[in-house]
Amino acid sequence: PEQVPLAIKSFADKQEALVEVTAYSSLPPHPSVLQLLDVVALSNNRLGLVFPRYDQNLRDLASERQAGCRAGALERAFELEELQHCALCLGRGLEHVHAHGLTHTDLKPDNVLVVGGGLAKVAPKDFVEALRQLPLKVVIADFGLAQLADPGHRALPSSKEVAKKVASFNRGWAASV
Repeated sequence: PEQVPLAIKSFADKQEALVEVTAYSSLPPHPSVLQLLDVVALSNNRLGLVFPRYDQNLRDLASERQAGCRAGALERAFELEELQHCALCLGRGLEHVHAHGLTHTDLKPDNVLVVGGGLAKVAPKDFVEALRQLPLKVVIADFGLAQLADPGHRALPSSKEVAKKVASFNRGWAASV
């Protein structure tokens, strides 16, 4: 089986971690929403949420690409096809989140993660060709401020349900990193 690079989001405040775990636990997997893989105990009484690692966020990718453009050139950081692809992924992800009774409330380029097999390192003139070979994978991340879209729609999982979900992770609360 292929090994997936991992990233750990560390929390000093366990309540903040539980808010995010609760939001992620209420969402079935979707290709445009970051998937929580595990919750682990870290040193210094911190909790870590384990996710697949993405190359960078959308803001950093745009900044990197703009810096790579020739000085004075009116080149864009993204080709039209990439913008359409990102918009489609974000729309599908938000549709999924909203269909499960949540609103993200903090959607911004920092909370959109991307991976493209090194696409960010490609010269601007090669973007379209690179896209045909290695399309960007775009996911919505950071559900720390998520709220119920419609309180009457359905309830978030109870703390007991979240505890069961956390206990079902491979390493659970007792693991140490």
